[in-house]
Amino acid sequence: MAKWAPEKAGIEAAKDIASGSVKIYLHGSFAAYAVGVDEQFMPLIKGLPREDAGVGCVIDDLGVFEAQREYATRYNKFIVEHMQSRSEKNG
Repeated sequence: MAKWAPEKAGIEAAKDIASGSVKIYLHGSFAAYAVGVDEQFMPLIKGLPREDAGVGCVIDDLGVFEAQREYATRYNKFIVEHMQSRSEKNG
C-alpha cells in the first residue's frame, strides 16, 4: 500500500515532470478513466502514456483500491496543472 500513499502523489508527479516522464493514471472497475481530469482538459493529456492505478472489475482489497483512486486523482491533477501552465506559456 506504500506505493499508493496519496500524500506521495505530488512528489512522484514533480519527479516525473522533472525527468520528462509524465503519465496519466487510469482507475475504475468496469470502465477505467483518468480520474481527476475534467473533460475540458482531455486534449492536454491526449498523448501521454497511461498507467494502471486500480483497474479491474474484481476488487480484492477495497482499502488499496480507494488509495489507488486518491493517489491517481492527486497525481493526475498535478500533471494537468503542469500541462495547462506549459500550454499557456507556449501560447
